[in-house]
Amino acid sequence: MTMKIKIFLPIVLLSITFPSLAQPSAELDSLYKIWHDKSAPDSSRVRAAGDIAIKGLLYTDPDSAIAMAGHQEALARENGFTGQIISAINIQGNALSLKGENETAMEKFQFAYDLAKKEGKTLAMANATYLMGNSSIRLGKNEQAEKYYTDSKDLFQSIENEEGKSRSTYGLANLQRIKGDYVNALDNFQQVLEFYEKDGAIRNVIVILQTIANLHKNIGNYDIAIEMNNKVLALAEKHGNKSGRPNALAGLGSIYGMQKDYDKAIDYFEQSVSAAKEAGTKPTEAMALCNLASAHTDNKNYLEAKEIALEANQVCKSLNYPLGIHSSTLVLAKIAIENNKLTDAIHYGNKALSGFQEIKEINYIAESAEILYKAHKEKGNLRTALAMHEIYTEAADSLKSDENKNAVIRQEFQYRYDQQIFQDSIQHTQELAILESANKRQKTIIIIVLLGLLLFGILCYFIYNLYQRTKSQNALIQKTLGEKEILLKEIHHRVKNNLQLISSLLTLQSRDITDESVIAAINAGKSRVRSMALIHQDLYAKDNLTGISVQNYLNNLCKELFTTYNISEDDLQLELDIQDMYLDVDTIIPLGLILNELITNSLKYAFTPGQQGTLSIKLKEEEDTLLLSVVDDGVGLQENQSSESTSFGSKLIRTLTEQLDGELRVDGEAGMSVTIVISDYKMAV
Repeated sequence: MTMKIKIFLPIVLLSITFPSLAQPSAELDSLYKIWHDKSAPDSSRVRAAGDIAIKGLLYTDPDSAIAMAGHQEALARENGFTGQIISAINIQGNALSLKGENETAMEKFQFAYDLAKKEGKTLAMANATYLMGNSSIRLGKNEQAEKYYTDSKDLFQSIENEEGKSRSTYGLANLQRIKGDYVNALDNFQQVLEFYEKDGAIRNVIVILQTIANLHKNIGNYDIAIEMNNKVLALAEKHGNKSGRPNALAGLGSIYGMQKDYDKAIDYFEQSVSAAKEAGTKPTEAMALCNLASAHTDNKNYLEAKEIALEANQVCKSLNYPLGIHSSTLVLAKIAIENNKLTDAIHYGNKALSGFQEIKEINYIAESAEILYKAHKEKGNLRTALAMHEIYTEAADSLKSDENKNAVIRQEFQYRYDQQIFQDSIQHTQELAILESANKRQKTIIIIVLLGLLLFGILCYFIYNLYQRTKSQNALIQKTLGEKEILLKEIHHRVKNNLQLISSLLTLQSRDITDESVIAAINAGKSRVRSMALIHQDLYAKDNLTGISVQNYLNNLCKELFTTYNISEDDLQLELDIQDMYLDVDTIIPLGLILNELITNSLKYAFTPGQQGTLSIKLKEEEDTLLLSVVDDGVGLQENQSSESTSFGSKLIRTLTEQLDGELRVDGEAGMSVTIVISDYKMAV
């Protein structure tokens, strides 16, 4: 064995995104409202469906994105919106591609392209062509992908769409990277980088910088790779990009590992693992754990290496990350061979080799075969050792060829770098000449600036005086508002006291009355008065003078009515499902009277003496309406009773329901169920 191979896993790069894909949840909520609003124009609903699919679902739930794009397509076909039909088909194809169904995705994209070409829609043709390029790469058809990316770039260029052109250029660069054409790949990545730096898309800038750093690392330009990763760290820190930081740290660790500075490599990989866990980026965590285990192995920290490798193996399996699974297995094989545990080395080595052969990772095939060669040779399995040596030699020769190619690329980049330094020196000389000329005008500018500062000082003086007057006026306004708040509280307090006084007068009046029906009517009136008094009592006691907590109000109202009618919770079980919300006084007063009538009816008439039962009350906000439901499992409506009762309480319920623009539904088949859907209501400010 004459060639020692040192490999670290590549950085797990983030996907490049585009401005249209990263949308806040508030915008998605607005889009969903438009989609569900059947009264909205179909053109708006179709666009909303497409935006929901691509901005909210495509990368998180491809199946739901396909379903939503299907709705978009169906509605677009009903209205003859050809552009939206094409968009919906492209979204479906994109989602299928993300699910791995690339053949079906290609059929969708081709259909979209043909329809766009027929309608003369160049932008739609360009998008479909670009997406066919993405699917072709996933199918391993690189030449076909290159044609699609080139064609889409030309189409975007023809309509001066710079964002689309950059997207296609990124696809070409990524394809060139895969093929090993690093020079052209880096040129194209640099073009894309310049566009997104100008556009201010920081996340995309970070992704492309990491890609460029990784390419420089692969061809041995370590200084440039370190510089690029440090730029990523600075940008990630400045803009709070949690996913960029662990990748950059892992990139630095990988570079120092290749340079055999294992202490630095371990330090960066440990930082990367911590940052990845904090950011929740599992693929980066898995990659960093594998590399950390490898660095510990090369540093002869075998106990730490084995523990970390086992952890990495489990994380990679949970992600179905083949390269990570096989790499952590390879680390275990290396640990075993270093500790002369030949059986374990052969076991792990065979698993790693077969895995790497399946995914065609030549560099790792060489390292796996080298370990198996040593283990079989030590055990005396000479025929097997010879076979492993042949596999190693074949892979190592391929790697040697790649290294020679990378050396040529490094020389070309060194030449470009020297040329850039020369150009920078010329530019610096020119800038110095310009600066010397500018100094001659500096004195005049200083005089002008001093005069400007004087005028600015005068302006600040007037602004300060204006601020002081405004401050005094604001203090007066606050004082007035406080007095009005106290006055409003006092009004609510007096209204509550007056309502209680009315209730007391009714009580006194009822003592001299013997007619049971009159007494019942007076008691019903007292109950209604009390339901309103509770509202004013709550307004007086709380800081919010315009709204009532529905939960607190209903709890208090039920307690009052249970006490009034001498009902215990052992006889009647009360179930409350009340949304925590605050309603405006103009809404809660009629709603409270309705609830008072419905609860009173259940307590008085639903159950026979000694009968146990359940009273359920539900109040929720659903789809821009309030849903009120009062249900008991009592006797319900008798055969001679009608749901359209003419009693005062029933009339009051219907009148107040109409006042709230509500719909009243009564069902007396099994117990009594009253449901009111209220449209005209107002939340407290």
